[in-house]
Amino acid sequence: MTHSGSTPTHSALSYYDEQSAQFSKLLQQAFRESPNGLSHLTSREQQRLAKQSVVALRKDFEHGESHALLQLLHNNHTLAQGEHNQYFFQALRHAACEFLRPLVLDHPDIGFMALEQLQTRIAHAETSFIKQQLDESQRVHDLLSKEFDTQKIEAQTFYALAENMPDGIAVVSLDATMRYGNPAFHKMLGYDDLTNMPVSEFFSDIDPDGNPSISPEAVIVETLTNDVWQGVVTYKRADGSLFLGNLSVCVIRDAQRNPIVFAGIVRDITEELRQEQERRQLQEQVIASQEALLRELSTPIIPLANDILVMPLVGSIDSNRAQMVLESLLDSVSKSRTSVVILDITGVPIVDTHVANALVRASQAIKLLGAQLILTGIRPEVAQTIVGLSLDLSNIVTQATLQNGIDYAIRSRNTQRLSKGAA
Repeated sequence: MTHSGSTPTHSALSYYDEQSAQFSKLLQQAFRESPNGLSHLTSREQQRLAKQSVVALRKDFEHGESHALLQLLHNNHTLAQGEHNQYFFQALRHAACEFLRPLVLDHPDIGFMALEQLQTRIAHAETSFIKQQLDESQRVHDLLSKEFDTQKIEAQTFYALAENMPDGIAVVSLDATMRYGNPAFHKMLGYDDLTNMPVSEFFSDIDPDGNPSISPEAVIVETLTNDVWQGVVTYKRADGSLFLGNLSVCVIRDAQRNPIVFAGIVRDITEELRQEQERRQLQEQVIASQEALLRELSTPIIPLANDILVMPLVGSIDSNRAQMVLESLLDSVSKSRTSVVILDITGVPIVDTHVANALVRASQAIKLLGAQLILTGIRPEVAQTIVGLSLDLSNIVTQATLQNGIDYAIRSRNTQRLSKGAA
């Protein structure tokens, strides 16, 4: 017997070359009789595979190697998967035995040596191929294990983050039932376990003020259409109470872009709304205080004595300010029981119809309260304007300057006191 690494005799190689066509036919027959998927190959495919196998085995048979057969296996997609390669080697060994049977019968020494060497090449190729497959399987297993470990760490990280998030996190299936809710979401809604609960159980189509609120079905449609959705929805707690939540939701898709689940983050905005309302109220109070301060600055009241008030006006006067002047004068006269009011318009640059009419109304209103209006600071151009407007100012006492008006008011008050004393 020869060693497996020795080369075949010239006679064996000659027989192989002369009978290679017969070897190919035997191999095709073995393929047809194979109990596995090799039998499903078409006749042309079986013929091509048989010829390729005979050529490859001839190279390995001559050189005492297995490279050609291994290359054939790697290049053939059918042989490289499943158990096809196992049945391929069985068919190859069976065909080799039938192929060398005549040589064994006629020349036993040469025939048995050739059969041993041929079977050794086939066995070595099969062993090498199986080892390569095992190595590849181990490599894939190691990669998958590493990827699994990475995904496991990522999943654990996400789970830890979700479990400790202050906002609610929810994962909802495509049929709108809960798959996962973190502790914050359970606490927000007041449930111990939300798993498999329809989201419609804790959604409300009416907000706390009785206004319509978006439905979960509408949120799902919007999310599937746009991949993401963000807005305010109304939630219903386990005790039936309602609250508004800011929801940000997205759809999770697989590699083929098919939707798998919905994932959302919910924040209870009840406290934010309360704080916003308080800010608005505070802002309104500040605005009201500023307006009151502006009214005081734009309509200053200066008491000269118990029964004399002075209001010096500076700047332009529009209809709003004219109304404020009137209201401030009437309020001050009513509260202080004043008998004389001095209205100084030295600092008013323009007196138009609105301003003049406001002065007339102020005089009439003050007179109804039992007081007298003294108008001071009328400049020449203002006097011309008033005359041009043909307004009746006969009921209004006018003085050139504020000082003149004060002197007149004091003299008038003293005269009234003397009259009352003489009586």
